[in-house]
Amino acid sequence: MIIKSKKGSAWVGILILLVFIISLGLALVVDSLGTIIQAKRSAKIQIAQALCDAGIERAIWRLNNGEVYIGEDNLKLPTGSIDISVTGDFNSKEILVTSHVPNKEDPKKNTRSVRAKLVAERNEGNFAFHYGIQVGETGLIMSNNSKVVGNVYSGGSIEGGNGAYIMGDVFISGSGNRINNVRVGCPSTMSSPCPSGGIAGSAHVHTILSSYIYGDAYYSTNANLVSSTVLGTKYENSPLPKPLDLAIPDLSIDTWKSWAEAGGTYSGNYTLSANGSTVNLGPYKIDGNLTITNGATLNLTGVIWVTGRVTFSQNAIVKLSSSYGPKSGMIISDGQMYTENNVVMNGSGDPASFIMMLSTSSADPAIDIANNSSSVVYYAGNGFIDVANNAHIRSISGKGIRLKNGAIVEYDMGLANSNFSAGPGGSWKIKEWQVVYN
Repeated sequence: MIIKSKKGSAWVGILILLVFIISLGLALVVDSLGTIIQAKRSAKIQIAQALCDAGIERAIWRLNNGEVYIGEDNLKLPTGSIDISVTGDFNSKEILVTSHVPNKEDPKKNTRSVRAKLVAERNEGNFAFHYGIQVGETGLIMSNNSKVVGNVYSGGSIEGGNGAYIMGDVFISGSGNRINNVRVGCPSTMSSPCPSGGIAGSAHVHTILSSYIYGDAYYSTNANLVSSTVLGTKYENSPLPKPLDLAIPDLSIDTWKSWAEAGGTYSGNYTLSANGSTVNLGPYKIDGNLTITNGATLNLTGVIWVTGRVTFSQNAIVKLSSSYGPKSGMIISDGQMYTENNVVMNGSGDPASFIMMLSTSSADPAIDIANNSSSVVYYAGNGFIDVANNAHIRSISGKGIRLKNGAIVEYDMGLANSNFSAGPGGSWKIKEWQVVYN
């Protein structure tokens, strides 16, 4: 009896040991299975996150390559699929990417969502316009009663009609060049646009002919002071002003063109003519002509480069987007530019903001101005600029310039430290990034 009891106890012990071993084994198997499942889940989450990151990078890449990109749905990739949504405007955008692993159709899919907020970096350049008029070797022609309120720097002669005034200082480089039949400066008793207190403008030129200088005169010899009055001091045998390049080098213009082209290209003539309609445009290249007419509005959101002619007419409105703030923008044309006298042109609304109309054409005229444009700078480094009767503008630079009867150029001191921007679209960068938990 004793022997049987011992055998029974042994079997019980063995059974207990077997149960323990089996339980331990099962626990290890369950733990291993859990670890494997968790590892697979973590791997899927990591894959889903990587897909979201790839979607953000894809959207930024396409935006920075000038595409009008709003996203895409169920884009299939080797490790899963993604949905991309892009919203926003020309200053900021939001990208939402949702990934699906192994795919969007699988009911047991793992999903992940990431949101990124982007801001547009602006392409900018500082260019100082120190003169009401700066003109090249072709010189300046001033018709009857035309006026420049500000300084003038010319590489050629200045010829004036009756009542032509330069209410500032005059600098003319080049031996043999002259100022003829122009009043330089203005008396305090003169009515607008002479500033309060008057201006004792000075003349720096080889020859002064039939002119009236309210300030000092710097010229070659007494033989070169002909039929003229100088109220200030006469400085005979004065050195001539040095030739002065126009403010904007060709390299900068080429850079601005590349910024416009990065925003996309329209092939053909672009016309906006529906009365009351508004278009936001820029950065953009137009491979053709640009025409804004019949009361339509062009809201400039970045630099525009036009390979052909630019025409603004019949109550057209051209303005900078308010997003420019104190910065200035531009329209560049390889052809001629025309603005009629009933066209409205404005900066962003900030007093320091201007629009620059720039033509690279060598035509005569390269730019024809008829409107009153208090917030516009005109620039034609290779051709003539014509300013029509009674037009009133801020600053002009050109190879040659003609002011017609009653035209007024009134310089704004802010142009001496102006900041011209090609607008947003140079590149997009991430401002904020976050995982969106569903």
